[in-house]
Amino acid sequence: MYSTVLLYIESVLILFSRDKMMFQILRSIQLQVRQNTIILKKLIGQSGPPSDTNIEQFSLPMETDADIDNVESLLADKGSAATLVSLF
Repeated sequence: MYSTVLLYIESVLILFSRDKMMFQILRSIQLQVRQNTIILKKLIGQSGPPSDTNIEQFSLPMETDADIDNVESLLADKGSAATLVSLF
């Protein structure tokens, strides 16, 4: 009887220890998500206003040297480059 009670207590302590570890891991994940959210909001704020570049200006798919020159000139502008990157 005494050994059965000890085994029960030991199993409860093991479960408690495991649960405590899981809660610590979950708390760590929660903190990381909060940090990532803050960073993401800062990055979104730094991206600036949306570009007024129209996607048709990129002439995709490129078929001629003139199309390539056109895309290169558009990519020189950060807003246009951001528009193209946002498509992918």
